[in-house]
Amino acid sequence: MSDLTEDLRGILEEDRIASDVFERLLYGHDLVSLPPLLAKVYKSLPDVVVRPGNAEQIAAIVRLALKRKTPIVPRGSSTSPTGGSMPVFGGIAMDLSGMDRILGLDDGESTVQVEPGLIWEHLERYLAGQGLALNTYPTSAPSSTVAGWVAGSGLGYGVGGVGVGTSKYGPIADNVTSLQVVLPSGETVDIPSGDYAVGDFIGTDGILGIITRVGLKVRKQPAVVKSGAFAFETVPDLCHAIDRLSQSVRVYFSEFEDRTLGEMKGSADVPVHGSGNVLSVTLDGDEETVSSDLSKLHQIVRECNGQTLGEALGEEIWTERFNPLQIKRGGPSLLSSEFNVATARLNEALAGLARIGEKHRVQVGTLGILLKDSVNLLPMVLNDERKRFGYTLSVGITKAFNDLALELNGTPYGVGLFNAFYSREIHGARLEKLKLLKKKLDPQNIMNPGKSMKHMTRYGIALPRSLYGATMRSFGMLERLGVGKS
Repeated sequence: MSDLTEDLRGILEEDRIASDVFERLLYGHDLVSLPPLLAKVYKSLPDVVVRPGNAEQIAAIVRLALKRKTPIVPRGSSTSPTGGSMPVFGGIAMDLSGMDRILGLDDGESTVQVEPGLIWEHLERYLAGQGLALNTYPTSAPSSTVAGWVAGSGLGYGVGGVGVGTSKYGPIADNVTSLQVVLPSGETVDIPSGDYAVGDFIGTDGILGIITRVGLKVRKQPAVVKSGAFAFETVPDLCHAIDRLSQSVRVYFSEFEDRTLGEMKGSADVPVHGSGNVLSVTLDGDEETVSSDLSKLHQIVRECNGQTLGEALGEEIWTERFNPLQIKRGGPSLLSSEFNVATARLNEALAGLARIGEKHRVQVGTLGILLKDSVNLLPMVLNDERKRFGYTLSVGITKAFNDLALELNGTPYGVGLFNAFYSREIHGARLEKLKLLKKKLDPQNIMNPGKSMKHMTRYGIALPRSLYGATMRSFGMLERLGVGKS
């Protein structure tokens, strides 16, 4: 038994500590498994896993980690593919998923207070029973935790994640009213405070502290919710419709899947909704507003050569909005990336993804979510991580996706570890503030180190983008030559 585990026993009950290697292996990656060849440059296996039950235990663990200069990696459900909850230097993996209570609802203030490990879908169901609803939540709501999405970098520091409802109510940063955070010093602070604003801790990948309570805006359930589905024969017609829709209709949620993704779903025995390029739109509000927006929507579809597939299919797609990655069953592995581009450049983005697929000789299917004036794209490639060399080579395609985003003045989505090469583009001018706060709050660099600002290895070396690019190009070149394919 290590000294670290023995010290943790003075803070936590025995069943809240796991040191067995097989259990620790589960905490060595997030949504996407790392190819074994690349995994060697990180110490992704944590030394111990802890499952605290309250903020006091979290603060005590942080003080212990600070004393021992041991890294802490906070973790919810790990539904992100960017390595944000994967250890780089080992240390303590802190599983917050057991802290999942609803602490209080203030209907008069239109806010709800929750613990960090609460699942978004569970919260939305509870609110529905009170005649209320969230403004925005992730498409991974059935498994994603509240604090995990709040802390996830998404569209950058101070902005965070986007998902269902974002096109109407803004990103998560616009919908968090308060936080309680355990700082790297072990001090617990309630925010907003005189020293910190809520936005200081949103989109940080957990490198500034551990969120122990979240206050969120809620709203009355809308009087009317209506959905529709539409098909477009060509990608330019689809893109034109989406661009016009973003300018003239206040959509609650809209997503599309291109023809290739539909074909991939069919091959993977996943339900396919219509043929061609399929767009679904959900509107909410009062009867008059929804009726007016529906009329505008149908006019746009007609003028963009679209075909109406009906409300029933729209409702079906709406109910399945939580399953964007169900196609993974056809893999069995899935390589994906996520990036954001202006709606006006969507056609260029989809054309670019098609070229990347041809170049790498793979099918690239794309799911897109409409935001206020941009689209979040999730290109997907089926693969098999059991074919180790071929899988490693294929990882290079994700860099091609990110490079395409930058070519179109867009940004990759999420920083974590694997997108830390693009931290300046994603965080923008806010990156300098993040660096200053990190230096101030965590001078010992114990809080989720090695990510969000720089891509670090277990050896304490920050990899430059040029080296990353050269490595990925080498993988891509070998892949195109057919090396390692089976």
